[in-house]
Amino acid sequence: MNNDFLIRVVDDDPEICNALEFLFQTDGWNVISYPDGQACLDNDDLSQSGCFIVDIRMPRMNGLELQHAILQRNPHVNILFLTAHGDIDLCVQAMREGAKDFLTKPVDEERLLKTISEIEQHGTLSVSPDELRTHWESLTPREREILPMVAQGLLNRAIADRLGLSFRTVQTHRQLGMKALGVSTVAELNQFLAQVKDS
Repeated sequence: MNNDFLIRVVDDDPEICNALEFLFQTDGWNVISYPDGQACLDNDDLSQSGCFIVDIRMPRMNGLELQHAILQRNPHVNILFLTAHGDIDLCVQAMREGAKDFLTKPVDEERLLKTISEIEQHGTLSVSPDELRTHWESLTPREREILPMVAQGLLNRAIADRLGLSFRTVQTHRQLGMKALGVSTVAELNQFLAQVKDS
């Protein structure tokens, strides 16, 4: 286990914070909690490795706003949501922005611990800005046209209609492009594109 890996819990419910702190500390993790998003932004070292477990509905700043603020400061950070107020639209928006997972309360503790372990083991793309740019520029012009649309959440059929291409052509370019970048999900693709943009 990486001793530098820090779990940050951001939730306005002190009982949730206490329960998650106990869960993670018992499992050997370093953990800290914040009562709201602004407290997190004001006091956390966002450059430290680890992850953020964020509630959706909080005072002053909701979870999606916090996610956006964190990613603006550090696009490589790992964020997952844990909320009692999740719905499909919120989940899709969070995942498009690069969230690692979207869990609902009461949480399955085994799944949560497994997700944290996977984040620690695999983390984010550990390549230099030059390597990121090289990967991106290795794509064909059509792949570079299609993948940002995929990242926006557009389906293959919608992309095909917009570009005047066949469904199969879009599907092929999407698969080849994502394979070339080493990503397998829309969340990972968004993460890659955010890093390329900031490189």
